[in-house]
Amino acid sequence: MKRPNLCNPEVIVMFKRIVGGLAAAALLLSLAGTALAHQGWVEPNTPIARVGDLAYVDLLFGNHSNNHASYRIAGKWSMETTRVYVTSPDGTKTDISANVFDTGEPTDTPPPGTKGYYTAAFVPGVPGAYIVSVEGDSIFKHGEVAVRTLRSAKTFVAAADLPLRERVAFLAGFSRPVTPDRAELIPLVSPVSLTPGAPVRIQLRIKGQPAPGQHVKVIRRSTAEAWEYQTDANGVVSFTAGNPDFYLVTAAIAAADERQEGQYDRTTYEATMTFVVHREVPAPAAAAGQPMTILVNGQGLRLDAGTGLPEIANNRTFLPYRAVAEALGATVDYDPQTRTVTATRNGVTVQLRIGEAQATVDGRAFTLDAAPYVKSGRTMVPLRFLAESFGATVEYLPPTAGLGATVLVYLQ
Repeated sequence: MKRPNLCNPEVIVMFKRIVGGLAAAALLLSLAGTALAHQGWVEPNTPIARVGDLAYVDLLFGNHSNNHASYRIAGKWSMETTRVYVTSPDGTKTDISANVFDTGEPTDTPPPGTKGYYTAAFVPGVPGAYIVSVEGDSIFKHGEVAVRTLRSAKTFVAAADLPLRERVAFLAGFSRPVTPDRAELIPLVSPVSLTPGAPVRIQLRIKGQPAPGQHVKVIRRSTAEAWEYQTDANGVVSFTAGNPDFYLVTAAIAAADERQEGQYDRTTYEATMTFVVHREVPAPAAAAGQPMTILVNGQGLRLDAGTGLPEIANNRTFLPYRAVAEALGATVDYDPQTRTVTATRNGVTVQLRIGEAQATVDGRAFTLDAAPYVKSGRTMVPLRFLAESFGATVEYLPPTAGLGATVLVYLQ
């Protein structure tokens, strides 16, 4: 299956500015004295985009005032030591650093001082949850002390056929870890569809493990109001979404024992993420009776009366067994005596028995929320269980504004 081209240079190149080596070197020197006093973050122009359209994200750098709890810009990322990535709904991580362009005038343009910021763009080719991560690795010298700073800055874009909050409200792929070699903030709720008063939970990890007892700051963009929380035993902070706005979340972890003789004397891990709180606007009414769409890696699964149509049973999506298993690239078998269906893909074998809420995956037993059943001569099986047993990511777009529900399945 052809993957979407996130870089899409044909539509990006007109915006791109090449950052000269001398300018980048000058920028690196200008930041050397303030590395520990600044943090970088990234935010989207819009958190919800239409599939196939350009999605822009801004790389911002500052956070010096208000005891390092500010949304004010005070510098620029060093692109010599920074990479920008997009993780797609199927988990593929793509380097889009070539799409970064400078919004500012050249450094030597009067008056003196940092000008503008960097922006990157990508094209979400299929619906689902996209994670943008900006990752920096720099060594700065402060007097006689050299400090290595590892940065992880994240933001999130939801892509859908209809770019409405209600259409993307159930996307869960934003909680996928993407920078496990450093500190990382992971949203445990959707960071693109929050409204005032909604519960917010964010986990701080360091090298893939929860980071308890750490301070996390949440900063509102328009007013620069800031709140500080401490992570619990699972590295999680919990709070309530505030007024509609963009919000910046920051954390820093010092590792004085992580040093490299002759290179750096200690290490600092910095993690940031941004999320959006929307106004509550009445949603367009969903049209009744619209058919459900199933997309596998962005391609529609053709189902009709001959193959069997998808159904909702016990709040679970059921699909005709053979059609969905073959769409997932599995080989299928059926034992009429035991009424057992078997699917095998990449060495993983899933067995389900008609009328029983028990299934096995490579011999391990699992209890299903609803049992497979037969309708019009077709065996209907729960889509999510079968797909996730093969390592797939399954997402759901609810019916919205005349569109029927869509189930997204992504396999690597």
